[in-house]
Amino acid sequence: AGVVSSIKNHEIEDFKSRCRSIDVLILDDVQFLAGKEKTQEEFFHTFNYLYEKNKQIILSSDRPPKAIPALAERLRSRFEGGMIADIGYPDYETRVAILKAKSQERETDFSEEVLNYVASNIQRNIRELEG
Repeated sequence: AGVVSSIKNHEIEDFKSRCRSIDVLILDDVQFLAGKEKTQEEFFHTFNYLYEKNKQIILSSDRPPKAIPALAERLRSRFEGGMIADIGYPDYETRVAILKAKSQERETDFSEEVLNYVASNIQRNIRELEG
């Protein structure tokens, strides 16, 4: 269970215990913390705990920390204190390679024409490519 459901179900101590015993924290879609004060509060303490223990913290977002509205300034400053990498959209060749890999993974066979069409028309969203 995640932090939001833990707070709603009054199971925050279990959540804190689980999260603080890990070696690597990977959190996707950090932008969804915006406006969730209790969630941000708990995440702030968890972040600090893991950081002080020299644990790895990997966060992803669809925008840089300074562009996330309603994010507590103390979280924003911590997020900006680490390495920020802009992961751009995949180029055409990468999209074709992803499609081929997914096709093999699912044991389906598409013609080069179909793969090229999809790679040409879906350029930004990998989830749509996988769809």
